[in-house]
Amino acid sequence: MNVLVFSQYYYPEQFLINDVCETLVENGHKVTVITGMPNYPYGKIYSDYINFIGDREIINGVEVIRCNVRPRKNGIINLLLNYYSYMNKASRKVKSISSDYDVVFNYQLSPLTQAIPAILYKKKNKKGLVIYCLDVYPRSGSDYTKRIPFTYSCIKYLSKKIYNAADKVAVSSEPFIPYLHDEVGIPNEKLTYIPQHSDASLLNADLSSEDNGIVDFMFAGNVGKGQRLDILADAVKLLENEKDFLVHIVGDGSYLYDLKHKVNAFGINDLFRFHGYHKRSEMIPFYKMADVLYISLRKENLTLPGKFQTYLSAGKPIIGAIDGAACKIIDELQCGLYAPAEDTQALAAVMKRYINHTAPTVDSEKMKAYFIDNFTLLKFTDQLLKLLGEAALGQ
Repeated sequence: MNVLVFSQYYYPEQFLINDVCETLVENGHKVTVITGMPNYPYGKIYSDYINFIGDREIINGVEVIRCNVRPRKNGIINLLLNYYSYMNKASRKVKSISSDYDVVFNYQLSPLTQAIPAILYKKKNKKGLVIYCLDVYPRSGSDYTKRIPFTYSCIKYLSKKIYNAADKVAVSSEPFIPYLHDEVGIPNEKLTYIPQHSDASLLNADLSSEDNGIVDFMFAGNVGKGQRLDILADAVKLLENEKDFLVHIVGDGSYLYDLKHKVNAFGINDLFRFHGYHKRSEMIPFYKMADVLYISLRKENLTLPGKFQTYLSAGKPIIGAIDGAACKIIDELQCGLYAPAEDTQALAAVMKRYINHTAPTVDSEKMKAYFIDNFTLLKFTDQLLKLLGEAALGQ
């Protein structure tokens, strides 16, 4: 197949869509990606692209077409301008792009509007469209609009239009299916659950941590407001007299400055270590250091975050302040403990069980086997290719 992909983020930015596109090429398919200039997560164009000439390059067999998108920078206004910039400039690219593609694929992280250029291409050239939904709308926008009902109604209306314009909507979390059906009226026959894949490099790595006399909790990934790491800081404040633990933050994002400020204001700097952003290839020493892996999201968030799959492949206990799909898997595998999302007291109690060594042990091999059965790149691409093929044939 000749696949046209719309994704606001692409290599050298570190997103799973990179692996997907390269694997499709390795399997004999032709892939073109319409994306922006790399600037995530810092909001600055990567140095190698400041003087980028033209708008096209080939990366590991994938043709990449770059739009001169406004960088993210800090603040909600700049972020909205970044979102609009990709939607607008990618839509303009559609006018000059070949009509020879067999099917269109939109890798839909926030915002939902990045699907609009894909819809324009679909309608112009009468092609099948598959949207892979990682952030579900209108729920994902509700934190910004819940106090303005009219705004929420507009996002809900836009969500209904965009999702229903696709031939197939694949979701990364099972609870998305009833939500999208009930909230925005997507027919069940359009909806398919395809869990995100994750890098499998941790499966065979020696991650046994040394006994340093303390419990090392680690959060790895994007440090944004949606991760609610402020709740983690609140919980650590309640535990500051325990002393026999450290919290490691490995990552960067829009909330990192505020998190550091809160930790400093609470006077708990000695209980936190901030390691900054690291590529996936640099993460093994951090997973080796960690005793417990931490995850959190906003209240009633239905997402199964990509980092959860990576945590499973590490085979170490997972704790968090979460609701939804991740809780179901933790219960099924008995691979950790969790508190309700945004519940500081309950999270502190969970952490204390690990600090006091009263938490249950986990079966690392069971966790890794579950990862292999559900979250490998091969499993993901097999399911995606089936869906793309059906959309290309109008099935």
